[in-house]
Amino acid sequence: MGFCSVLGNEAAELPSNFHVLITSHAKKDIQDALRGKKHILSKSIKEIDPNPDEDISLFVQAQLGNIPALEQKWPNKAWCRLIVEKSEGHFQWASMACRFVKGGGKGGRIPVKQLEEPLVKNLTGMENLYLGILKQIFRDGDALTDDVKHRFHLVMGCILTAREPLSMSAPQKLCNGDDSGTEVHAIVGPMGVLLSLPTQDSDPISLLHTSFCDFLTDCNQSGPYYIDTLLHHRSGGGCRPSPRLSPTLNLLQITSRF
Repeated sequence: MGFCSVLGNEAAELPSNFHVLITSHAKKDIQDALRGKKHILSKSIKEIDPNPDEDISLFVQAQLGNIPALEQKWPNKAWCRLIVEKSEGHFQWASMACRFVKGGGKGGRIPVKQLEEPLVKNLTGMENLYLGILKQIFRDGDALTDDVKHRFHLVMGCILTAREPLSMSAPQKLCNGDDSGTEVHAIVGPMGVLLSLPTQDSDPISLLHTSFCDFLTDCNQSGPYYIDTLLHHRSGGGCRPSPRLSPTLNLLQITSRF
C-alpha cells in the first residue's frame, strides 16, 4: 500500500494532535487516494498564496543578482521585475528563464544579450520539459497510440480554442459529443503538472503557464502533441480561438523579424 493510500485510509486513526503536511502538483494518483476523505483538508496554492511574485523575485535575485551588467542595463532591479512578471507565478518558468540568461551552460553567452533575445525561439529548456512530461504521461513505451493521440487532440484542442476557460465537464459537450466525461478526465486528469485542475468539475481548467499554449500550437516544438487551433475551430463544436491564449515568451516585447 502506498504512502498516500495509508494517509487516505489509516491517518484518521492517529491522535488529533498529529498532522501531516503534503505539498505536490495535482497528480492523479495523489488526488484519487486523498479525495473525499473527511480527515483530509486539500488546498490549492492559489488559495494559500494567490500572488507568489515576492517569493519568485527572491529566487530570481538569488540566481542572477551577482551579474552587475543586468543592474547596469536595467537599474533598480527592473531586470528582475521583467522575469517575475512573465513567470505568471510559475517557479519552473522563472527557473528556466534564469538558466537561459546565464547561458544554460553554453559558452559565448552574454547575460544582457540573453535577456534581450526573443525567448520564444531560444528557451528550449521549457520546450524539452513539456515534451518530456507529455511523453511520460501518454506514451506506451516509445509509441503514442492513435487512440490516445486523437483523444488528446480533441480534448486539448477544445480547451485551447475556447473563448472562456472551460470546466472539466464542458469539453465533452463541445467536442462534437465524441468524448465521455471519463475520457476527458483520462486526458486532463494526469496533467496536474501542466494544468491547474479544479477540485469541482464545474470549476474552470487553466494552464499553469501560457508558454504551454505556445508549445502545443508550435508544430516544430510539440511534434505529435501539436494542436492546430484553426483546424480544430473549423471542426470542433463551436469553440473559438481565444486571444487570451496567444502569448509570447519575449520578455522585452521585441517584435520578431520572422
